[in-house]
Amino acid sequence: MPKLLEDLKDKVVVVTGSSNGIGEAIVTLFASLGSKVVVNGRDETNVEKVANKCQSMSPNNYKALQFVGDITNKDVAKQLIEKTIDTFGKLDVLVNNAAIHKDVRILDKDVLQDFDDHHSINIRSAVHLCHLSLPHLIESKGCIVNISAIPKPVRISFVKLCNTTNSILILQYFLNPCLTKASLDMLTKVLALEFGPKGVRVNAINVGPTDTPIFQKQPNYEAMKAMFASRIPLGRVGQPIDIAKPAVFLASEGASFITGALVPVDGGLMLA
Repeated sequence: MPKLLEDLKDKVVVVTGSSNGIGEAIVTLFASLGSKVVVNGRDETNVEKVANKCQSMSPNNYKALQFVGDITNKDVAKQLIEKTIDTFGKLDVLVNNAAIHKDVRILDKDVLQDFDDHHSINIRSAVHLCHLSLPHLIESKGCIVNISAIPKPVRISFVKLCNTTNSILILQYFLNPCLTKASLDMLTKVLALEFGPKGVRVNAINVGPTDTPIFQKQPNYEAMKAMFASRIPLGRVGQPIDIAKPAVFLASEGASFITGALVPVDGGLMLA
């Protein structure tokens, strides 16, 4: 039997929003397994830093492709995929990770602008990148991994709801992340059904509270972290590497019979 994850060697992997946090953990783990990776973000310094880290971790010293740009811009997204193909000649894995998460209430005066901002990056850019990538993924029999979420905390109180996609914890006043991530979950299922017969797998990870730079900038960070740790059955919040490991697995041959799955990586929070 082949060594687990060995098949990821020389795979071409695009990870959006990979200049820090969860995206950085994902792209560097792929690089450490011998994949040829594309690092994307809006901050040139961070993109370069992560790209250098990827090369240093690569067993073959592969140089990561650096792509600085805002993928909500249609032309930029198109250039991202075109440059990947021009550089590596193929695309095997697309990881839609780029996202924003902001506190908003339905009665806030800026709710529509906030919705447009979330929709643009959390779901519209993912739809567009899938549109651009799928012809190449069909050719390579590749896959898509969408990084979805249980919303991150800004309040203590929760409302537990059951929607048509999954039983998820919805945080009060976290309207737009919930709406857009639910859309990303359904995009995962729709594409899995349509492109499974063409050999393309599509899965999503529902991320729980994770100790990222964004989380660390939240007010009362330490109190929030302790609160979540007390409610999570495994007794701690996640680390970016906890998300990277299942993302890499879902892209591997080890997950060759998995598609349309929404995989919770939350320490058991959805059960609590």
